Formats: sequence, C-alpha cells, structure tokens
Amino acid sequence: MESEKNEYEKSYEASMDPEGRKVFWGEHAKNIDWDVFPKNILDEEHPPFYKWFKDGMMNMCYNCVDRHAKTHGDKTALIYDSTIVNVIQKYTFTQLLDHVSRLGSIL
Repeated sequence: MESEKNEYEKSYEASMDPEGRKVFWGEHAKNIDWDVFPKNILDEEHPPFYKWFKDGMMNMCYNCVDRHAKTHGDKTALIYDSTIVNVIQKYTFTQLLDHVSRLGSIL
C-alpha cells in the first residue's frame, strides 16, 4: 500500500523511476558543492553505459572533508579500529583535514 511506505522506500522508488530519476538526482545534486554544476544530469546517449553528471565538476575531497570541517570540525569523522594491534583511534574533521592536507602537500 502506498500510504504505508516509509520515507526511505519513497525516496528509493523516486531515485529508480526512469521518468523521474533525473529530477530526483538533480535536486539531490544541489546538496553537493560543485565547481561547475552539471547541466546534463543523466546522459543516456549510449545505453547501457549511462553517465551521471557528465558535464559537472567538483572536488571530491573538499566535499568529503573540508566542507564538514568548517561546520563540524570537532565531531568524529573517522574511526580507525584495528583488531590486529588492538588500537582504536578517532579523528575529528579538523584532524582529518590536517592529515589530508599534509598528505596532499607530499604528493
């Protein structure tokens, strides 16, 4: 029954609907920081080899780390849990950004 579906199920169905998925994913793409927002959400020119956000450009690392460090710097971003050496290490977004920046400088 339609009325019994939870928000996840409704969202999943909208994301998979061939008629509405471009609109669905186009709206959700607005939640990402883009250098160039894509005009073509889904390129269906060569099925089944579709290309999502083909003409868009973004910095994936910025979206994963930097933007969260600005607003949630003191919150846990990563938990390293090694059962081999019995070590658990937590990194905040600020700490993770520092480590990623230093590694980027090395590369």
